[in-house]
Amino acid sequence: VLKIYQDNEFIKFEVINKKASLPDSVLDKLGEPFNSTKELGAGLGLFNAFNSALVMRGDFKIFNQNNNVHAILSLPINKPEEA
Repeated sequence: VLKIYQDNEFIKFEVINKKASLPDSVLDKLGEPFNSTKELGAGLGLFNAFNSALVMRGDFKIFNQNNNVHAILSLPINKPEEA
């Protein structure tokens, strides 16, 4: 399921996997560099996603809710003011 919606000053992209949940041991390490659950994974995909969101003054969260995995990317609607 993909949801796109506005929440205050942010546009949010939410992906819900209704067929799975992740163990806490996996959730706790998501976004750490060089950490992968794939045999040939480099462990940089989610690390780059989390950091890209922060650079754009947004947020990226992954969590379980009601036995579903939710991933929410939040990005600001307005450009930041230049100093």
